[in-house]
Amino acid sequence: MARVAYDSEMSKVKDAWPTLQTQDAEQLALYAMKSFVFHPSTPDPKVSQIIKDAFYNCSTTDKFPFISDQGIRYTKDIRLHNLQFAHFMKTPVFPAQLRPISISMALPEHLRIGTYTFKDVVKELDSRCLSESEMAACLRWWGTTFGSQGPLDEQHKKWRNELLKAGRTHSGGKDVRLSSISKFIDGRMLGVRRPDDPLPDDTIPPALIQGLTSYTIPEAFGWQEMSIIHWLRHLRNNPQAAAHDITRMPSFAQHVLNVLSNLWHSLDENSRSDIREILEDLTCIPTTISSVPHMMRPQEAYLPEADVFRDLPVVRQDLLSDFRTEQVLQYLGVQKRCNIDTFITKLVTRNMA
Repeated sequence: MARVAYDSEMSKVKDAWPTLQTQDAEQLALYAMKSFVFHPSTPDPKVSQIIKDAFYNCSTTDKFPFISDQGIRYTKDIRLHNLQFAHFMKTPVFPAQLRPISISMALPEHLRIGTYTFKDVVKELDSRCLSESEMAACLRWWGTTFGSQGPLDEQHKKWRNELLKAGRTHSGGKDVRLSSISKFIDGRMLGVRRPDDPLPDDTIPPALIQGLTSYTIPEAFGWQEMSIIHWLRHLRNNPQAAAHDITRMPSFAQHVLNVLSNLWHSLDENSRSDIREILEDLTCIPTTISSVPHMMRPQEAYLPEADVFRDLPVVRQDLLSDFRTEQVLQYLGVQKRCNIDTFITKLVTRNMA
């Protein structure tokens, strides 16, 4: 009978909760719950134990209504507060300040409020698309918990795959599904790229991995560093908005060449050769011909000292402010001297004019 009365009172509180202020709703719930606390009986403590057991055992289900930060919920659906999960989980949480009432009610083990589990996280990811900040918090939790413990065992790899399969968010102006991600940007490139630089669909937006170190990411998520080669292929093979078109926007092409120059020293010869092959047929070199802007292919562009007749497509001067960029340009095919055939042709043309 007592259990029926408890369930009835908590049901009334649940119905009234949406119409009340949080503090008033909590006080109403606590008033009902305090009527069912269990104190040791005297002189025989067995009496209170018998009453408590009868109260909890009169129902064979695990549906025991209790207070949470989101109203009255069954204890099986409530979790103890944990700061690591607070930023991305919307599961009802038991208010920490109400712990005394929980202790007084002496819930049996099968009805106690539990801690967060991995299944809770996957359930949350399956249920909705997380915001950018929520997904960043989720990845930070997983990465810091498992990324620095060495190689993952088979169970943790299975959990990782479940996490990546379920996770989805919106970041960098596009939908992001973790199942499609295989690469991340490491610190070296983060330092020279712009936040709005277009990324391949298989690369995680940097905003989602803030707070994680590069050495923990491969093990924690199975992702590899995005190379400059992969990025340049993306710019070449995928149509970009005008502002990020390496063949039409001189300022963006100059930015890409500056990124390349900053990373050049870390590239081996095979990587440099691949980059030359990627860019050789693209009009990706900002030049001027008689003060008129032109985008040219690397082998069609010239450094200033080659412009003897002042009518060659010369690399813009602001692109040459860093000696490393000039080194890269020459490797890509930009000419430092006017070749003899071009020189003779222009000389004859001028003499005949």
